[in-house]
Amino acid sequence: MLNLSEDDKQFYSAESNWQGGPIFELTMSLAPEARAEEVYRFLLDRFSLLEWDKVFAESTLVRSIMPVTEDAHVGVAHYGYTSKKEPSYLHYDVGIRPSQMERLLGEFPIPGSKWRILNKATFKVLLELFIEIARAVHREFPLEYATINDETYAKIKGCSNLAQGIFIDEYFGPIIGESCKPLGGTIQLSYLPWKKQDSN
Repeated sequence: MLNLSEDDKQFYSAESNWQGGPIFELTMSLAPEARAEEVYRFLLDRFSLLEWDKVFAESTLVRSIMPVTEDAHVGVAHYGYTSKKEPSYLHYDVGIRPSQMERLLGEFPIPGSKWRILNKATFKVLLELFIEIARAVHREFPLEYATINDETYAKIKGCSNLAQGIFIDEYFGPIIGESCKPLGGTIQLSYLPWKKQDSN
């Protein structure tokens, strides 16, 4: 269980630290019969998240504190909504605001400069954690597609002509050391299968 210091509590209590963008996020697209609240409760239990808001409803933003390393944690916002256009999906986002990323990494990654990241060790752990979350949700729920990226960049939010799995910014593959397949063209994403594979 997370033990927050007084400084932590003050930081997470400041509404300004839960605002602004762009958001670094994991976006998951599940079959429409899935329920956002069930996904949320699963994440709380499986990844030892600390609830920061107590109420969850469809299309409502809620917050939790997520352990990243033994010494570091970050505030994440959860947002679940069902798309209206066909084919319909339940989209579930787990996002981190700039203030939270700066506190975790000492800076906010800048996608426009090829993800200039000074604290790559912690960022690697965060990426691996988001990938682990996606794979765990896939094992328990009808999750078809997941994307890990800055919100202003490409996402896969349900697309029948692509293999189901995880899509990450093409720059992230070398950071995590896992084999990725670039999609090519103008979509600057790489593909990871649901089952982890060795990089060799």
